Formats: sequence, structure tokens, C-alpha cells
Amino acid sequence: MLTTCAGLHQIGVVHADIKPENLLLVAAEYTTVQIQQITVNVPLCTDIRMTDFGTAVFDNHEKPMIVVSRSYRPLEVVLGLEWSFGVDLWAIGCQ
Repeated sequence: MLTTCAGLHQIGVVHADIKPENLLLVAAEYTTVQIQQITVNVPLCTDIRMTDFGTAVFDNHEKPMIVVSRSYRPLEVVLGLEWSFGVDLWAIGCQ
């Protein structure tokens, strides 16, 4: 997530909607592991792809007032203040 986010930020793009639904595993293969009384599916490959760039904006362009799903919305967006790359980092921290 951080590598993809850093690449976007280097070219001046803010994703503005990072959440679990917008992160996909590259491979569907997994192994089953028994932890105490619980069976857990563990992916064999943890590589992910970031999707849904519908709210992505260039940092130097006009930005909408409401972005990021409510659960991952940083304080500057809630208060209606100017926002930037930090909204992506806040959303990653909420994961």
C-alpha cells in the first residue's frame, strides 16, 4: 500500500479513497491454518493491487469537499479544510 501510495504522490495524484474494498489480492491461492480452535485461510502471496481511482485527483487541481469513506476520513476533510496527500496516509493508518 505504501509503495503504491508513494508512487501516486510522486506524480502528484491523491487516491482519496483508500479502504479495504479498494485493495485486491493479486493471487487467490491460500493455505488453511489451524490456530487453537479456529481455522484461518492465509494467502500464499500477499501482493495487492489498489483499485477504484474514481475519486483520485491531482494535488494541484480543485478538490471536492467530501472524500474518503466516512470510516477513513481525516480531520481536515471533516472540518472542511484544505486537504492533500495526508488523506491517503490517514486512510492507510486506519486499515
